[in-house]
Amino acid sequence: MKRYSKPIGRMIDFKTDFFFNNDLKLEELKRITSVYTSQERRDVCKNCEEPLDYSAQNCFVNHGTPYLLCSRCGHCNGAHEDTDAFCSALYSDDQGSHYAGAYSDSDVKQYKLRQKEIYLPKALFLRDSILEVGDKPGGIVDFGAGAGYFVSAAQECGFEPVHGYEPSEILVKRGTDIIGEGHLFHHEMKDINRLIETADAQIASLIGVLEHLSDPGGALEALKNNKQVKYVFLSLPLFSPTVVFESIFPEVSPRHLGGGHTHLYTDQSIDFFVKNMVLRDCQNGGLVLISWI
Repeated sequence: MKRYSKPIGRMIDFKTDFFFNNDLKLEELKRITSVYTSQERRDVCKNCEEPLDYSAQNCFVNHGTPYLLCSRCGHCNGAHEDTDAFCSALYSDDQGSHYAGAYSDSDVKQYKLRQKEIYLPKALFLRDSILEVGDKPGGIVDFGAGAGYFVSAAQECGFEPVHGYEPSEILVKRGTDIIGEGHLFHHEMKDINRLIETADAQIASLIGVLEHLSDPGGALEALKNNKQVKYVFLSLPLFSPTVVFESIFPEVSPRHLGGGHTHLYTDQSIDFFVKNMVLRDCQNGGLVLISWI
């Protein structure tokens, strides 16, 4: 089943901050880049663990960070490791205040508008996909839940129960203040794989999450070992012409590659992990992946 993007008009309303606060966002990007490029060199592909080729023809630089394409699975890799120290500096240090600044609305009206325009279509797509195969929507565990936009939207679409896990304490508090207690839970980054493997729900959603994990392969392995999860709802950033446009304008803060996005997926690298890591020898007889790219 295929669905197509939302009209761009309302999306621009939510993106004006990128225009008016470009200089501040560019400075924040430089801060994150300095932390990332100080980490040890990446020697194997983040997606398939193939040794990376550092020859000149296989590399490019975007906003000061070198990247490489994997010769085995086509994945776009940053040239440094996403260490625990880097992930902590990005998502959980200072209670996640740096990361929270880009993914929250303190105003209830703005929160509900973002939920309606951006996250409700995702929840509707997920519901329609499950109905399409003759199943009924059940419970969801949402990882990287942020302030609970998707959790709230999924509840409106009839999914029950819906819970979200998020490493930023500030986002959990902001979301809880709006949607109520008992839906959002804070966790340490190191606990993510355990939470995925023990999730008791029909659906695990990871919307814009795999690209932020230091060990995405471990998260996929945890999904494979989970006996309860039947569907996985994924949203992933792709290596695309956007990367070229961002590289051309170094004084414009990039949205797609850079900061917390240290690597990007391709059709080839997604196909690799689906065939080799998720759908192979699943404990529950096989997971169905529903992608939102």
